[in-house]
Amino acid sequence: AIVATRNLEVSLGTFSLDADDSVANTVTASSDGTLNLHANTAAQNATIFSGGTINTVVTGNLANAVTVVGQNSLLNMSANLNLAGDLEIRGDGASPATVNANDFDIVANTIFVGRFAGSGDLLNSGVLTANNLRVDSSELLLTGGDDVVNTFLELMNDSELAVAQAPGELTGLTLHGNTLSVLDTSALALAFDSSSVFGLDWAFRWANPGAGDRVATINSMIGDGRIQISSSSAVSVFDQGDGFTYVGYFNSIPEPASVWLLLVPLLGMARKRRCRVRCQNLA
Repeated sequence: AIVATRNLEVSLGTFSLDADDSVANTVTASSDGTLNLHANTAAQNATIFSGGTINTVVTGNLANAVTVVGQNSLLNMSANLNLAGDLEIRGDGASPATVNANDFDIVANTIFVGRFAGSGDLLNSGVLTANNLRVDSSELLLTGGDDVVNTFLELMNDSELAVAQAPGELTGLTLHGNTLSVLDTSALALAFDSSSVFGLDWAFRWANPGAGDRVATINSMIGDGRIQISSSSAVSVFDQGDGFTYVGYFNSIPEPASVWLLLVPLLGMARKRRCRVRCQNLA
């Protein structure tokens, strides 16, 4: 058994941890090295740089923070990633570092996709939940439908955050905090699915401030291109009365004609009854 009371680093080769192995603090892969974690691995942190790769297998493999830095560096997920600290994905110039979520969910304090003008790729994410999300010099596509940013959302240096609904999906990205910062020709791109499903359909909602709503703010951001919308139906910005301002619409399904034919005489009878009662009361 390998027992690392602090850290374990792998480089220039491939190494797989076994059931008896343990790392207390940080697992590291560097210089084209690959580290395969075991289901029993319960490290606090992961650092990946200079083309290294770490493969996770269960949700509890990493508990605190993950940093993926440098060209061709990769975190490859085979389970949900639940972090108390930050997830940072930062490449070198035009060469991104990558996290491939493989449709698994990610929870973290702050998620950096790109940083210091170094681009990052977060691919195939499931549901993303973060206190803060910062996208710098990068493109991020969210398709989870229930993605949540609790405090701060920032896009900068020509970045794009795309929220794309799956067919039949009625939800998108929720921002609970007060700060939506879209800078430097960056954009929040909202793509609605083309199917018509009964109910409230939205790709983005923002929690209202203590008083009022976000309608004017969001409309201003749409007007200057910081929020972009792709939809086959007319989309509006509205306060739903539940504490959120929505970008979306409400789909109603017309009743079949046969139902209306049955309802018309009944409605007429109801009107007559109301009239008789009213006249009787007046008398």
